[in-house]
Amino acid sequence: MKKVKTLLICFLVFLLGCVLFFPWNAVQSYAVTRIFRIAANNGVYVSAQNSPTEGLLDKKFVCSRVLADFPLLRFKTDRIAVNPAIFRTLCGKPSALVEIGSGSLTLITKQQLSWNSGVMQLSAEKDTVSLRDVNVSGEFSAEGFAEFSLGSGEIRRAQLALKVPAEVENALEMLSKGMVKGLEKTAPGNWRLVR
Repeated sequence: MKKVKTLLICFLVFLLGCVLFFPWNAVQSYAVTRIFRIAANNGVYVSAQNSPTEGLLDKKFVCSRVLADFPLLRFKTDRIAVNPAIFRTLCGKPSALVEIGSGSLTLITKQQLSWNSGVMQLSAEKDTVSLRDVNVSGEFSAEGFAEFSLGSGEIRRAQLALKVPAEVENALEMLSKGMVKGLEKTAPGNWRLVR
């Protein structure tokens, strides 16, 4: 019995050492490079400054000054932190907690949606990416969930409540007329996306 306890303790110390001294910054750099390359192959051009990983056991991968140019909009934020919940991911489907700092979306029509902070649960399985427990606050705010197709980027399911500034209302009205199914105005400055 004593040998089993000793082996178990040795194994746990070894596992802890692996987690503590694993080259997490190199993993982050590699992952960011791969993600940016995949995005570029799909017409989205991203730049960011890598920051060191945060956390002792519960790691967060952080990028600052993130800028992403999509065909119809530009996304900019001062910070994105991704906590991949390593131990939970090993036991189930890949998921991560994503925290975003203050930032903005600039539409092709030059209108801007800005926020103070946001948090969401990101998960992926087969050909679907899910954003759950979305909570973005600021001049632009969003709450709810959305699921996207990995292949087409199409929204498959969603239930999002959106608050937007008045100058963006016309652009959303145009989008609701056929480009984005399920987008509707509920009150001045308030929209919802339900699919």
